[in-house]
Amino acid sequence: MSFWKKIRYRFEWLGLAWLYFSIPLLPRWVAQGLSRGLGNLAFAVDKRGRNTAIENLALIFGEEKNEEEIRELAKNSYRSFARMVVDQFWSRRLNEDNYNQYCKISLEDTEAVESARETGAIWVTAHYGNFEWIALVMGYRDYKFTIVAQDFKNKSLTEIYKKNREVSGHEMISQRGAIRRLLRNLKEGGNAAFLTDLTIKPSKPATIIECFGKKTCVTAIHAELM
Repeated sequence: MSFWKKIRYRFEWLGLAWLYFSIPLLPRWVAQGLSRGLGNLAFAVDKRGRNTAIENLALIFGEEKNEEEIRELAKNSYRSFARMVVDQFWSRRLNEDNYNQYCKISLEDTEAVESARETGAIWVTAHYGNFEWIALVMGYRDYKFTIVAQDFKNKSLTEIYKKNREVSGHEMISQRGAIRRLLRNLKEGGNAAFLTDLTIKPSKPATIIECFGKKTCVTAIHAELM
């Protein structure tokens, strides 16, 4: 690793460590306002990402919404992502006694969810809403997941996120060798969790799907395990 890359990685770690320490100190309303401001700022400066978001939304809603409405949807998606990032760190304020003050749980099949305590299950979701809090809250409800997550190139960042995501009892593992660990865990009555819309390279354990007329590569581990 080059000298300058080491310096960059160190600054990245310092920045993330500062967020990890400082954001939980904020009142809830301040954290929400911060996330909205960061989302607006990112939307304004991230020209490439903004254009991609608008193109994707136009592909989906082009016949239902006008350009202004699609642009506002794209901005809201930035705000939503920024809130998820801020909440990722503010979640240190959550615990098994107070999470109900901030989260409302609605289940379509209560019986199936309860039976997973005894049998284990494969849990899937998309990068939709506050998916970080979904996992944390389920941990506080005594569902312990083995979760597959992408590692950062900067390994010190991975450790901070791993520590934060495991606070409610989960185990985070990398994609390398994940299928064996997940199979073993499921056979023992454990739970596995995935983000199923994770785009990965075709050279990785991927499958090609068609999404709104476009080809993309996503993970197929959840289907293979099933």
